[in-house]
Amino acid sequence: MENRLRGIFAPLSTPFDAWEETDWPQPRGKLTKWMRTGLSGVMVPGSSGEFPYLDREEKERLVAFGRENPRRDKAVIACTGCGLTWETIGLTTRTTCPGTPE
Repeated sequence: MENRLRGIFAPLSTPFDAWEETDWPQPRGKLTKWMRTGLSGVMVPGSSGEFPYLDREEKERLVAFGRENPRRDKAVIACTGCGLTWETIGLTTRTTCPGTPE
């Protein structure tokens, strides 16, 4: 099996609008742009400081559209480490196995 975890993985930062809500069109545009570069892949949600300020649904939604990445030669790493162990387990389970009950 080919090791896809080589190279450079950039954090896909999550932009906010003037009302401090997630500005959803921007991450999709960034993902499309970055997948056209020499990067090996991206990490979603990004690790540029916004992760603790995203609610569970926002984190799951960001990972979901990252998984829709049409470039199979690029990896998408789901960042699921939370402050509490049970939160990390829940987010990891829900993002790797969508539809899994809590």
